[in-house]
Amino acid sequence: MLDSVKPFNECIRILLESVQLDPHFVEFYDWSKLLGHEPDNIQIVANEVASRDGKDIHFEGGWHIAYHDDSDFGHDKSLAIKPYAALSANERPILLYAGDGVTDLSSASQT
Repeated sequence: MLDSVKPFNECIRILLESVQLDPHFVEFYDWSKLLGHEPDNIQIVANEVASRDGKDIHFEGGWHIAYHDDSDFGHDKSLAIKPYAALSANERPILLYAGDGVTDLSSASQT
């Protein structure tokens, strides 16, 4: 869906004009700053954007979404957090999952 918008900088412009942050995100961000430097080690699991072979992402047809796996979700983030969930309670880090799309349902069920 997103890669139907070409070129990539046009996609970013549309997203910046259209996407609204959750009204509680600022509160969450402020809370995370209270943790000191510990949040510096947070792993962010997300899809990436990659250039098509021999093309520049800022030109029409020059980019695509690079998925992490071949699941029906495009990027099944639950696969990334399962190894942590399998750790013993004293080894397991706090797992926080934030996502609001259909593709996020499998991950949300793991946290």
